[in-house]
Amino acid sequence: MVVSALDVSVQAQILNLLAELRAEFSLALVFVSHDLRVVRWLSDRVMVLYHGRVVESGPTLEVLDTPLHPYTQLLAASVPGRVRQALDRVVHEPPSPFELGAGCAFRPRCSLAEERCGREQPLTVGAQRRLACWTVSAEAPPTTQSVSSDA
Repeated sequence: MVVSALDVSVQAQILNLLAELRAEFSLALVFVSHDLRVVRWLSDRVMVLYHGRVVESGPTLEVLDTPLHPYTQLLAASVPGRVRQALDRVVHEPPSPFELGAGCAFRPRCSLAEERCGREQPLTVGAQRRLACWTVSAEAPPTTQSVSSDA
């Protein structure tokens, strides 16, 4: 179901209906969206993808309020009204999805990238909170300088 193309009031009605159905029948939903405010409102757990690869997952409020993966940090900072915390600009354009290579897809845009990031795709590790990054731990506090911003 596509709700982003709908009038805002109709979109709200459909999202409210989904929430009611979910609560009444204990339904599990797979909800795909670029609107993190809606994801925050509707979802208990979230999975963040970059070029089709999982980079971070876990309880929605944890992932969106304290993002660990550099891409999740960039995504969270892009929500209108949020403090950008040193993620003012991104120098590098996203890589072509056809030329991702063996390593981390976010590597060309990440200031934390190491040589290993270009050779091997990181494993998604963690218990409740899962993270695919060689340089950040699933238990580590988030960094604020994770996206390349050099001139």
